[in-house]
Amino acid sequence: MPADQPTDAFVEFSTNLDYARNLVNGGRSLERLQVGAFDYTDVYRAALVQGVAAFDHWLFREAVQRAVLLIQRPNVPRPGKFNDITLTVKQFEAVHHHGVPLDEEFRARAEDFFAGKLSPNPSKIRDSFTYLRTGSIWPDVAKELTSHRDDGTQITPNQVTERLDEIVKRRNAIAHQSDKDPVNPGHKSPITSRHVADSIDWIELIAAAMLRVLDAP
Repeated sequence: MPADQPTDAFVEFSTNLDYARNLVNGGRSLERLQVGAFDYTDVYRAALVQGVAAFDHWLFREAVQRAVLLIQRPNVPRPGKFNDITLTVKQFEAVHHHGVPLDEEFRARAEDFFAGKLSPNPSKIRDSFTYLRTGSIWPDVAKELTSHRDDGTQITPNQVTERLDEIVKRRNAIAHQSDKDPVNPGHKSPITSRHVADSIDWIELIAAAMLRVLDAP
């Protein structure tokens, strides 16, 4: 979890992850009962989809809110790409001629802007957050994750992004391809409660590290 007070977006994210974990626990209960009329592994798949969806929603909320904070603080240094988030003429006129608060119109613009760019894909995250900070976020996230390891194990940016990419690809396979097993036609790819629980934990670790990095001076 973040060291300081988490944002409202992160609190909601944590609640959504709790729901995903509850799905995992429900699937484990069905697995122990050995209910033959129901494929309990589909509950694990639903939990993984929920976990990635929670991460996706948090990324969007966090990016929009941080963009709004930057527009409210003109004296704070901004990355050069932040200037690419421009208001439309209609939005400018609403602010300039009709007294609509700038942060209100800019929030709407930021929502449209990041809706077309941001997704849980590691490269999309990297590219989207360059509008809010200078440089790739993943090296700093890897350093943050490493600093919280008790065993001194070094975590590299590639390890962070490869693991996240693997989780997102599995979510996509479940959501868009019915999780079909390419090796065993007519069946779904195997999935376990441990795999899903570990994936949810990893998503939470990445998000918490990102939040600490974004909040750093």
